[in-house]
Amino acid sequence: MISNVFHAIVYEPLYNGLVFLIDLIPTHNVGLAVIALTIVVRLILYPSTRNAIISQMKLKELQPEIEDINKTHKDNKEEKARKTLELYRSKKVNPFAPIFPLFFQLPIVITLYYIFASSGLPVINHDLLYSFVHFPEIVSTNFFSLFDITEKSWPVAVVAGLSQFVQAYVYRRRTDVKALRKPSGTSFQADFERSMNVQMQYVFPILIIFFAHSFSAAIALYWTTTNLFSIMQELITHRPKNPNFTNR
Repeated sequence: MISNVFHAIVYEPLYNGLVFLIDLIPTHNVGLAVIALTIVVRLILYPSTRNAIISQMKLKELQPEIEDINKTHKDNKEEKARKTLELYRSKKVNPFAPIFPLFFQLPIVITLYYIFASSGLPVINHDLLYSFVHFPEIVSTNFFSLFDITEKSWPVAVVAGLSQFVQAYVYRRRTDVKALRKPSGTSFQADFERSMNVQMQYVFPILIIFFAHSFSAAIALYWTTTNLFSIMQELITHRPKNPNFTNR
């Protein structure tokens, strides 16, 4: 049941979208189609990810008030939770907003993996195509003579890791400047945040490199493109002229 729903709602639309873009691109290049598909998906998710970024910014601004609530009601968990929820509601902040975009990314990565691992690209399955999707006669998996999009590639995996490093660096500089400038040992929460930031910037990119190399280069190319899109979105959303931006 779940498999059928996933196939109908996620797999088939992405498969048809990829084939449609392959046919639309003059060179019928799969790598360019993956980049185009990633951009289309990120544009669709743009409102959600933008709200997530703004929520992260607002949560940072509310941190002093949340700490005051925790201190005042440290012996009453129910009252502490109620006051915290009231604060979120009054400031119109959704603490779970930053999590939502992550749930959209995982199915896409899984789908791309199955498309390239199980669906046999560059061979296209006619049975999966919608009636309005044209079947491309030529499909090129050679990305500018640099690598085969269907094969594993260390260079592409490294680029994916580097893009993850830059994305984490931009996020760290834009949203956590105050926390990074605090003296070490000021609080457990501050130390924990700094530790998580360091891991996200230095450890996670390394994991991404090995993860990306475990699959076809299409996954690494998707991850690189989505990271570059995220970097631009972070910079745009955090512009000082943005009314939701607080200069730190």
